[in-house]
Amino acid sequence: MVHALLPNAPMRPALVAFTLVLLCPALAAAQLTIGRPVFAGRDDPGTGTVRAINAQECADNVLVSLRITNIPTGRSRLDFWRGGEGEGCNDPLKRDGEGDDCEHLSLPSLDLDVIGPQKDLELPVDDLVGCAAMDQNFEIFILAVDSSMSTAAVAEGEWAALAIELDTVAPSAPTNLTGGRGDTQVIVTWDFPEGEAQPRRFEIYVDRGDLTPATDGGPAGADAGPAGADAGPTDAGTDGGPIDGGPDGGPIDGGPDGGPIDGGPDGGPDAGSDAGPTATDAGSGGTDSTVGTGPAECPSAVLLPGAAIPDGTPYTESSGSSREDSLNPESLGLGFGETAAVTVVAVDEALNRSVIGEVVCITRVDTVGLCDEPGACKSGCQCSTPGGSAPGWPAGLAAAALIALATWRRRRNR
Repeated sequence: MVHALLPNAPMRPALVAFTLVLLCPALAAAQLTIGRPVFAGRDDPGTGTVRAINAQECADNVLVSLRITNIPTGRSRLDFWRGGEGEGCNDPLKRDGEGDDCEHLSLPSLDLDVIGPQKDLELPVDDLVGCAAMDQNFEIFILAVDSSMSTAAVAEGEWAALAIELDTVAPSAPTNLTGGRGDTQVIVTWDFPEGEAQPRRFEIYVDRGDLTPATDGGPAGADAGPAGADAGPTDAGTDGGPIDGGPDGGPIDGGPDGGPIDGGPDGGPDAGSDAGPTATDAGSGGTDSTVGTGPAECPSAVLLPGAAIPDGTPYTESSGSSREDSLNPESLGLGFGETAAVTVVAVDEALNRSVIGEVVCITRVDTVGLCDEPGACKSGCQCSTPGGSAPGWPAGLAAAALIALATWRRRRNR
């Protein structure tokens, strides 16, 4: 290409180099690049928008892997800065320590020295975004420099920015949940608060005796109990439960003031006052929430209003725009007269889950004979046929009408 432009000129090395810089500036200075971040435990498709960091990922402080490429030759170190969306931490005035523009990330656990054009790093998510911010959009700026906490100007191509969204606020729980009775079909319905962003999906949990209580009360919300604080019947400390001492205590051994059974400076067996009989850790997204009781007709030790989501997968899922779903009591393994507790949980785009809101019952009943006449299926019973939801009695009426018509015609023709 150069020779074509200068066909009769001698090709001197200096002229060639100068012409390449003019025609192909990308060859002179490549752009420092941050690859797509990889979050431990995510099933990331590798394309599209990277979803927000959620509350559970912050609670687990998951590792984030970054690959930085096209590091300029001659630079010896990478420098990390964090700013709000559009802050522009490449501007030295935003890194001068004046005001709250950009925050320097020291990252002492990482080796940020560079000796080549590529660097692979792995760091905890809290170090990257600061999970205490709860809900914010960040930009992480990585600068190729010669010293840590650089406040000098950085040339184009020697820095790059990575947009990161943090969303640790759980959606509201669905409301106005309804259950019902039926044989092969019960329609469960619910509402979702207007004005709140539409969830990504709804998860439906059914307790048939096979659900496992949550092993983790949730990333936000601790020290919860239905009544009282400051002690439990066998364990002192602050904010304790029955055998749960100290703030944010564990099942037996608690927090700072907790002991194996009753420790803590103020502790003794049966110590304290205002004890709560069943203190329970709060669910994701809430703080100090109170766990209630479910319907007496379908008792569940796991699906309780205000409790954390049980471990394991939901029975079924519905889209974020839906407000009802169909359950089959027969397929659930219920016998006639048996009940199961049901709840619906909202899941937002960051995969934050609401706490359990309302709990209702579904009951399997034998609808044979109950759906043959209008109004015969009472008390919320939902008549249906396998594979469909059409009531049985209209079909019975139609058949009866045809028989009556045929009988009348035979009598008339005699």
